Amino acid sequence: MDGNPQSLRILQVSTADRGGGAERSAWQLFEAYRARRITSWLAVGHRFSDDPDVIVIPNEEHRSRWVRFWRSLPTTSVGGVPPGIPWRLRKLAWLGELRRYTNILRGIEDLDYPGTWHLLRLCPAVPSVVHCHNLHGNYFDLRALPALSQVVPVILNVRDSWLLTGHCACPSSCERWRSGCGECPDLSLYPSVGRDNTAGNWKRKRSIYEKSRFYVTTASRWMMSRVEESMLAPAAKRVIPNGIDVSVFRSGDRSSARELLKLPLRDHIVLFVIHSSFRDYQTARETISGLCAQHPDGIKIIIVGWSGNAPLFADHRVTHVEFVRSPETMARYYQAADIYVHAARYEPFGNTVTEAMACGIPVVATAVGGISEQVEDGVTGFLVPGRDSAAIVKAVGMLLASRELRSRMGTSASAHVRRAFSLDRQVESFIGWYREVIADWQQWKASDAATSPDPASTVPVQGGGSSDIID
Repeated sequence: MDGNPQSLRILQVSTADRGGGAERSAWQLFEAYRARRITSWLAVGHRFSDDPDVIVIPNEEHRSRWVRFWRSLPTTSVGGVPPGIPWRLRKLAWLGELRRYTNILRGIEDLDYPGTWHLLRLCPAVPSVVHCHNLHGNYFDLRALPALSQVVPVILNVRDSWLLTGHCACPSSCERWRSGCGECPDLSLYPSVGRDNTAGNWKRKRSIYEKSRFYVTTASRWMMSRVEESMLAPAAKRVIPNGIDVSVFRSGDRSSARELLKLPLRDHIVLFVIHSSFRDYQTARETISGLCAQHPDGIKIIIVGWSGNAPLFADHRVTHVEFVRSPETMARYYQAADIYVHAARYEPFGNTVTEAMACGIPVVATAVGGISEQVEDGVTGFLVPGRDSAAIVKAVGMLLASRELRSRMGTSASAHVRRAFSLDRQVESFIGWYREVIADWQQWKASDAATSPDPASTVPVQGGGSSDIID
């Protein structure tokens, strides 16, 4: 590859083209590369946009004829057929995937997504590099990684711990992933499994990685430290923090933002964003209770992203807002707030933390995971111990009591994000690293071909299926 970044062809792989922090981050990079006239594609398990460069991984199209036939039946009653019959008939598709569903019942993670093996054929040209984001989410077959990494350089963006564990994305205080999982203390953690086959799942992942050659990136040094103690440790690695679009997330007029969102102009507004399994809901509840008790008047609490059946906290001063997909609307909520509170039990990198700081408001956050690399304690906000609602309430109280302190921290926060966490900086870091990765991979490939020629290594990625499952 020459030194011109426009000669790059980047294929990113993500759960969806719309969604939470990981999906939004992949989408931002996808668009930013195109803005630099770099060939950029996004392969997803679930597509919501009509962008021509977004490609759906064709898993269902590559299942057996039996499965495709029964799943092609309508899901509702048609032509006078009694209600429920079409849906029941669709379940006959299971007969074509008995081993797959038996394995799921045994607690074996489902990797049977055959479209993965056709990934490179989906693009008009062979990518220079394949950049994979979250690979859980029921769309990607990890078993394709050994063959895929023989054909193109593959980067794994480790955004949570799923690639390191026997099933869960956020093991929190559990350390069994370091040595092999097994005897899992909580099978319900996302992505959940029905029975404890976590030791077998862990061993299968290790076997896949040992046959692969890929590169690893994380958004925080904290997450990288976990990678370095895991079965991914042998890979070449680079820490590149997530970036945000500072042209969208920026300081704005507080009164104008409140008027647009129909929020009170005079009250203090404390903002929570809760739409992730990483959040500590119990600490958030306790914090809100403490804030309402200590500040009976003149306070408004906004909770964005709560999707539970019952309110996170029932009080007339607390407003629940549905998940906000529009970055511009989300920026207005930050601009309208006085303080952002981030209570997490596990957090490799908090995108909402940098978004809030970019909008010029101080952050009070639990010092878990990579958050301490984002918030400068006492400068751009306050860091408090995890699960310590009293400490959060105290820090918020200090900020509410001093407009000068809020203003000073907010100004410092905005400047810090523009300096360290802008999208432009992230994009340039990845483009530079892609060049290094491609050069290193090409050197390895040439060396590998010279020492042990193997015609099979040049065969296009294909194959896979439930028959390859390692029990």
